[in-house]
Amino acid sequence: MLNNNLDSFQKYLLAEYQNIAEAHFRTIAAISSFFQYYITIMALPIALMSVLASLSIKEEFLRVVSFLVPLLSIVSLVIAIIGFFVLAYIINLRMDAILYARTVNAIRRYFYNSVDIDITTKLKTRVLPLDPSLPSSQLFWAYVRA
Repeated sequence: MLNNNLDSFQKYLLAEYQNIAEAHFRTIAAISSFFQYYITIMALPIALMSVLASLSIKEEFLRVVSFLVPLLSIVSLVIAIIGFFVLAYIINLRMDAILYARTVNAIRRYFYNSVDIDITTKLKTRVLPLDPSLPSSQLFWAYVRA
């Protein structure tokens, strides 16, 4: 009976490992996608000014810009607020990715500890970490503050 429970627990952990690993990779893809959106949002005011500058002559451009300065400041503020919330979402996704990676490491450690092979073979076949405290979120926050 004990062996049957252990076998089902290992099947459960294997399925959980696959689900969490897939969620981790989807989160990393979402971070990349949202970072591209973030860069686009932050570059939008400069791109708009470039388009305006290229479409009109200098005197007209200065007149249009002097007319649109209050509107441009409001638009820039709105874009900055949207960019802040996109950045906050990217940080949230990164923290989720760290959580998924830690969970995957803990499950990987369980399987490495439960297999009955010599330590030399374990060390040769293991590439990814087994420590559930890795990756460190402190490194992430140090990067964000820099």
